[in-house]
Amino acid sequence: MNIVIDASVCLKWLFAEEDSSAALSILKASEEKKVTLLAPLLWEYEIVNALVTAVARDKITFSNSLKFLKFFLKSKPQLLSIADEYKLCLTLAKKYQLSGYDGSYLTLAKAANTALVSADAKLVRKVADTRLVIGLKEYAASTE
Repeated sequence: MNIVIDASVCLKWLFAEEDSSAALSILKASEEKKVTLLAPLLWEYEIVNALVTAVARDKITFSNSLKFLKFFLKSKPQLLSIADEYKLCLTLAKKYQLSGYDGSYLTLAKAANTALVSADAKLVRKVADTRLVIGLKEYAASTE
């Protein structure tokens, strides 16, 4: 089974936050080859930006950011281009009033005929279509 995951889920792998256990269960399922994780190419940039922000806010040290980056690059989802789907990305972003970044995750989910799993409650609420996006908590509950 394939699922698209966004950076909001992956960041919970290392940062102890609400629903971190649900995010870790997805990582474990991926490591056990029970699920294949997918993400658009921009995923790496979002992870790097989150680490830069965490360092700037003194949540982690620069040294730890380098360790975390190594972990993320080892554990990352399969990264796919949506270059042939930019029109769909624009359409979805407009329809759901999302950024192009969030639209790219939805576009990949639609193109891969699967759902996006996100910890971004605002995104989940805006889309409100569980065939296209599922909240992290709801996804974890459905796989128990």
